[in-house]
Amino acid sequence: VNYSTALIGNYSVAWIKKVAPGALGPDRRPFMAYIGPKACHDPFQPAPWYENTWEAGWPAHAPHPPSYNVSETRLTKHHPTISCRPTFGNQTETCINQNFKDRWRTLLSVDDLIAEVFAVTESIGVANDTYYIYSSDHGYSLGELNLNWDKRNVYDFDTRIHLLLKGPGIAAGSRFEFLASNVDLTPTMISLANIERAPGMDGKSFLPMILSESELPNAPQSVQSYAMAHPLAGVTANWRDTHFIEYYYIGIGGYCGMNEPIEQPDNNFIALRKVGAGNNILYAEFQNGTDGNVDFQSPLHYELFNMDKDPWQMHNIYSEANSSLKTRLHSEVHRWLACKEDSCP
Repeated sequence: VNYSTALIGNYSVAWIKKVAPGALGPDRRPFMAYIGPKACHDPFQPAPWYENTWEAGWPAHAPHPPSYNVSETRLTKHHPTISCRPTFGNQTETCINQNFKDRWRTLLSVDDLIAEVFAVTESIGVANDTYYIYSSDHGYSLGELNLNWDKRNVYDFDTRIHLLLKGPGIAAGSRFEFLASNVDLTPTMISLANIERAPGMDGKSFLPMILSESELPNAPQSVQSYAMAHPLAGVTANWRDTHFIEYYYIGIGGYCGMNEPIEQPDNNFIALRKVGAGNNILYAEFQNGTDGNVDFQSPLHYELFNMDKDPWQMHNIYSEANSSLKTRLHSEVHRWLACKEDSCP
């Protein structure tokens, strides 16, 4: 069966079998495998051998957080893409639940792929010298704020992703709270080889912040050298507490029995996601536009959420904020919009 995740996995494992032994040879040739299955992207088609799999202990339906399928009156302070979304009925809910289960089922094939990668690196004898990085590109909407599918919004359920790492120097079971994103992955990966970020490259290496002092002697010399040249205290002190988010309207239609498009032309935004004690907020500015040429100097709409008190972004408190905070956030998000490379925090 030509199931893409299985094919990608099979080809990837075959390539690793071919090149990984070179890491044990006299030249110690490193290798890197980037493995990118489409799952769990739509059309959410499980492998034939998993299409009816659903174990007894798994959830009966998609999660129902406080923002799930809420009344329109609770969304009036959101920008028009959200405030115009009605509650949905049984047809849409059934579709959401089916998508939730089928997305889960597609990931069973990803699990198989990951297991094979671990198995082949262990059988060759390179597992203890290999770094594994597992992540994704975006979150997903499954009924939150009445968004019945897709991913094109500023809210945490669309922007937050998982990031798991394993390798020498990283303590098993460790957890980190610093703010990072996909833009930091390339600088981090090259720092494993003790290579500095090239001029013009976005992002920063978070390698020193994931290493354990007790485990560091087990890491390759290149990693130890990078860690020595970049002491943890200095990296932590200069790390960002804010992440910039930017998106421009594409225009996606209705789905799952809802005629409303998943976004309106107002869904162009620039935003700040801040973290930290007393500063855990989401701030966004929205503007109309359909061609990507959007001027945010005089936004159509603003949103501000206290993420400690309102983790599901139900209560836009922008109108309640004082003018000095509004001015500071507006200036800051526009500095982020204009920055590039080393001029960004």
